[in-house]
Amino acid sequence: MANRLTIYQGNTFPIVATVTDTTGAVVDITGLTVSLTIYNGSTEILQIDNTSHTTPASGITTFDVTKVQTLTFPAPSLLMYEVEVTYLDGSKFTGTMDYIEVISDLT
Repeated sequence: MANRLTIYQGNTFPIVATVTDTTGAVVDITGLTVSLTIYNGSTEILQIDNTSHTTPASGITTFDVTKVQTLTFPAPSLLMYEVEVTYLDGSKFTGTMDYIEVISDLT
């Protein structure tokens, strides 16, 4: 599922992700690690790993990107992000990949 996001630099920014497979079916993420990785070009600038999920049986997890973290994002810019599930056997699945538009905050 694609989901382009917009954030103001220096703001706290929760990202709620629902993990689905290639057919659109919800993935039960109970006991799994779900990672948010944000890239500036090919350079990773932030990774958050979640093992405690909002509603795991429904594939829902929330990543809280802090004010301190968003202050490090270049602005204005267009960053890429991905949400990736790591299964117990170590295999991985990318559920979402899209862009975050970072806007300079006026204050």
